[in-house]
Amino acid sequence: MTIDIRILRDRLPQEIANLESDAQQEGHLHITRLIGDWSAGAVRFERDGERLLGAYVAEGLAGIGGMTIEPTMTGALRMRRF
Repeated sequence: MTIDIRILRDRLPQEIANLESDAQQEGHLHITRLIGDWSAGAVRFERDGERLLGAYVAEGLAGIGGMTIEPTMTGALRMRRF
């Protein structure tokens, strides 16, 4: 199996709805929070060093998560919504 990690910009992939549904069925809300934060413009992974990453298997989105600047520690990043 090959996993392709892609940097996501400008928009969330449509397949995120499937990840959200699967996560909710398992009792997890991290994808719902990611979608909400993105939609509200609260977290867009746009600052220098920040990234939103999608993991694709056979062209299907298999996972998502991002890194943002950690404001309490100089030079550190915070992993979000993996």
